Amino acid sequence: MNYTNLIKKCTEGDPKSQKELYELLKGRLMGICLRYNRDQDEANDVFQETMIRVFKNIQQAQHVDNLMGWVTRIATNVAIDHHRKKRTDLMVNMDDNEVAELTSEEIGIIEMLETKEILRLIQQLPLNYSLVFNLYIIDGYSHKEISDQMGIAESTSRVILTRAKQRMAELLKKTEIRNYVYG
Repeated sequence: MNYTNLIKKCTEGDPKSQKELYELLKGRLMGICLRYNRDQDEANDVFQETMIRVFKNIQQAQHVDNLMGWVTRIATNVAIDHHRKKRTDLMVNMDDNEVAELTSEEIGIIEMLETKEILRLIQQLPLNYSLVFNLYIIDGYSHKEISDQMGIAESTSRVILTRAKQRMAELLKKTEIRNYVYG
């Protein structure tokens, strides 16, 4: 979709166009905000901050090829900034060296789950796990990018991801059992 005219009108301060852009972005951005936050209130805060940054920097949108990619990056950065403020929640015990990968069966279960169920599982992960899991698995960031964004070592990002995968595997097993019993 070509957003050039809409963005131009937004930069000119047209309230109707700003509302249209807000409504256009709301669903996608709220989905991202919910992936990165534990509760609805925090997700709403991150969403509102994202929209403020989008409109504050709307002139830059005239020079991007992919508007959705641009706003997604803003939402992700706002979510990371939000969690950076909660620095104590991001501490991880590095003594535990357990390694777990998702099995092909567990990957198959993930593929069968609906988006809401996957989101519910991700939100059950500890805060630091869900943040790294989202950044690496869903958004495709490298461990280097995650370490730069979160202010942690690359090795810490790898350890957290490994533990997040392990916890996700445990949650998937519970989901599989629940679906089998209550099917």
